[in-house]
Amino acid sequence: MQGPASAALARWGLVPYWAKDIKVGFSNINAKAETVDTKLAFREAFTRRRCLVPSDCVYERSRCRGA
Repeated sequence: MQGPASAALARWGLVPYWAKDIKVGFSNINAKAETVDTKLAFREAFTRRRCLVPSDCVYERSRCRGA
């Protein structure tokens, strides 16, 4: 049985435990499978708090020259 639907504000990104400012979370939104266990920002979260996000596509933003 499910309860009533609800909405809540959330913060996008990962704020590491050692971060002094939550703004660092805005730059930590994507982890690559090849380096998630070695990058300091993702290592502990990957080891202790995993989350599966199903997806059928991947989008990687690229910067345009001169931008």
